[in-house]
Amino acid sequence: MAERSSVQYGRTTIPFQVRRSAARSQVSLVVQAGQKGVLVYAPKGTTLERLAALLRQRGAWAVAKLRQVEFADRPDRPREFVSGEGFTYLGRSFRLGIHAVRDPKPARMERGWLEVEVPRGKGEGGRRRAARAAVVAWFKERAAARLPERLERFTKKLGLPAPRLLLRDQASRWGSCNEKGEVRLNWRVVQAPMVLVDYVAAHEAVHLVHKNHTRAYWAELARLVSDVEGCRAELRRRGGAYVW
Repeated sequence: MAERSSVQYGRTTIPFQVRRSAARSQVSLVVQAGQKGVLVYAPKGTTLERLAALLRQRGAWAVAKLRQVEFADRPDRPREFVSGEGFTYLGRSFRLGIHAVRDPKPARMERGWLEVEVPRGKGEGGRRRAARAAVVAWFKERAAARLPERLERFTKKLGLPAPRLLLRDQASRWGSCNEKGEVRLNWRVVQAPMVLVDYVAAHEAVHLVHKNHTRAYWAELARLVSDVEGCRAELRRRGGAYVW
């Protein structure tokens, strides 16, 4: 059962709960959507007093993060695929420009707008389906260009050859690794900031060495990714907006 306590920072009370693990070597502070207060991941044996003191030192950060979560936008409405709608690529925002033309060409990025051409003469529903298909094709092309290099970056650190990478269209998983040593990554992840893309790539790369989420697995992942819990929480917070 997690330990619960709180510290005072100015006029703000910061509640926190502690989750301990013998596999951890350092303390991490995480604030995530749906969680009131700060999650403190700590090595086994770290005193509550030391953790409270650390949280007071990081008080300004904690208060800012808690306010950010409190006023976070509600989950995005279903995608409409209309001009002006916003998307992200590697965490950078852009908008769609939809154009009905006789002979549509592939989507292209121009000055912060993804220009999407759809066949002229289609009804509203047909235009939106055509626009979605064009946007998906554009993202899949970006994923095919960027994800192999990000995965190979971590397999090299593990002393492994580049594995076979398969891009997948999944609504509930960002990646997986099978017994053949093949890695599957969800193309949708390229909407996320690069630090989260790298977290997903590293997560699957380590599975080439450790099949299950053992203590050794998490220790190896922590060697490759500086803030595993923070990345995991941030991907959970943002991920719903990437699934459409």
